[in-house]
Amino acid sequence: MTGPDRQQFLIEFISYMVFFPAALVCLLPMRNHSRLNRYNRTYQLAIGAGLLLLILAASFIGSLYPFDTNLLTIPILIIVFIAYHRCQAVHISKSLSVFVYACALMSFMANYASEFDALLHPDAAPDSFSIEGGLFQFVISCLLVLALAYPLRIYGSRLIDSLHDARIWNISILISGIFLVFNIFFIPHNYRTLYTNKVFRTHFITVSLLLCLMLLLSAIFYYIVETLQATAKTKERNRILEMQEKQYITQQRYMEDTARVRHDFRQTVHALQAMSQAQDYDGIAAYLDKYIKALPQKEYVRYCNHNALNALLNHYAQAALAEHIELNWRIELPGRKSIEPWEADAAIQKSNLPVSDVELCSIIGNILENAIYACREIPEESRYIELSVTVHQQAQLCIVASNSFSGNVKKRDGKYLSTHRKGNGIGLASIASTAEHYGGVSTFSHNDREFCSNVMIPM
Repeated sequence: MTGPDRQQFLIEFISYMVFFPAALVCLLPMRNHSRLNRYNRTYQLAIGAGLLLLILAASFIGSLYPFDTNLLTIPILIIVFIAYHRCQAVHISKSLSVFVYACALMSFMANYASEFDALLHPDAAPDSFSIEGGLFQFVISCLLVLALAYPLRIYGSRLIDSLHDARIWNISILISGIFLVFNIFFIPHNYRTLYTNKVFRTHFITVSLLLCLMLLLSAIFYYIVETLQATAKTKERNRILEMQEKQYITQQRYMEDTARVRHDFRQTVHALQAMSQAQDYDGIAAYLDKYIKALPQKEYVRYCNHNALNALLNHYAQAALAEHIELNWRIELPGRKSIEPWEADAAIQKSNLPVSDVELCSIIGNILENAIYACREIPEESRYIELSVTVHQQAQLCIVASNSFSGNVKKRDGKYLSTHRKGNGIGLASIASTAEHYGGVSTFSHNDREFCSNVMIPM
């Protein structure tokens, strides 16, 4: 390779090194969804080595054939995104949103690097870029990632973990894409234009303001999503409280009715005694028949020692019985102290279970709601729901459910979609997200007649 070729190779190589900080921007929010073991250094080294080989190949091609860098960058980005998405266990809308966001951030750094290069080489030829400019771009990109590492790792991962609406992620892709396209067309290709009047200052101020705007929009986006999810959690807690209140009223009514029966029992005994002495056995039989029919019916069933879960199970049990669905439930959980709804987030430390009452009810509620809806689509004689909630060897919380259904399913990218509402299967996605958040797993499967849900969360 000749001298000029070596220099061009070095320029290309340094320019593509920005892929490494961009990769960190992509990986930090996905820390809970990697298909690879992120703690295994072999995988980490393999990812780094693969990216380095790709950069070396691109730099070599760019040094041999002097064409527009974007013509080579675009196919590289497509290859990198495909590999990135396949390494993450998330919907493509999430991975694409993070990827475009990282590209948009790096495009701001490319504009700053062009300004820096224009200061060093104001008379450089159009579309030229120096080694110093490439090094500057790499350094400021690393500094930007260093500044954003904590919010991306903490707040970004919270969004990835909890936000499952693809439509919202698609909107974020559009917004990040607008910033990316603007920066691509705003990069100066002829440095002389920056020295015309106040173009240089205007260019720098515009890029800086847009970068601040993008970061501000990111913060607003997070705040809005967190507010909406907090509202959803409050509604879920209120829903559980309403169920508990309903079951409490039902149980109180049952206790009042049984108290009245106990109060009248003396008169009943006297009446039966009188009929017995008169040897009126037909009268005794008729009296007992009426008495048994008048006894209060117990509507509340205590499945376990968890008040919130009991309320939820009774709610769905009544809904299932109204649809003539056969139930076979086994609930065996360790005891839990009763807590207030606003203490649900801190309840994990107090509980023998790894999840809060709200999260436990959310998982089981989503499973039962989907199961009841699925059973409605088949004949009554074939309807059933089996549910088992147990702790296996004090090591894992196991939730296993199966229900009959019509066999009609919708899947995309290996994930089940809702058959009774538009969009993704939000309920199943919520179950999977909660399980993954606590280091557990969730699997869903089906055959021609039965749908199965399995959730395992380590204690």
